[in-house]
Amino acid sequence: MDTKGMSFAERNEYWDMVLEDYDSSGLNRKDYCTKNDIPIRTFKYWEDKLRGKSTSSSHVAFAEISDMEHEDWCSKTDDDLTRQQTTLSFETELVIGCGFYTLGINSSTPMELVKKVLKEVSNA
Repeated sequence: MDTKGMSFAERNEYWDMVLEDYDSSGLNRKDYCTKNDIPIRTFKYWEDKLRGKSTSSSHVAFAEISDMEHEDWCSKTDDDLTRQQTTLSFETELVIGCGFYTLGINSSTPMELVKKVLKEVSNA
């Protein structure tokens, strides 16, 4: 698909969908690009742009956030947090950056949760 006439946001959304399709395809990068008539250099450019320099497939994982004190949260081990993670299907409508953190939200995200997460991230 020619994305030259698209806005920046539309292009990012299109390539997000392509990368999600790639992740769920089970194909390696070369085979996926061949099957979908995508130049591999173009695919790699967008993969790097939207996912950083990682070349591995990724998924969205969430950890439950409760009302525990900040110190309690920081004392959790990686194993504790990994057990709480759940892979979800999530369509991002807005991305908010705060320092090294990026928060993707959509219209179903409770605003109170967004406020709590941003408050905790800004205090970290």
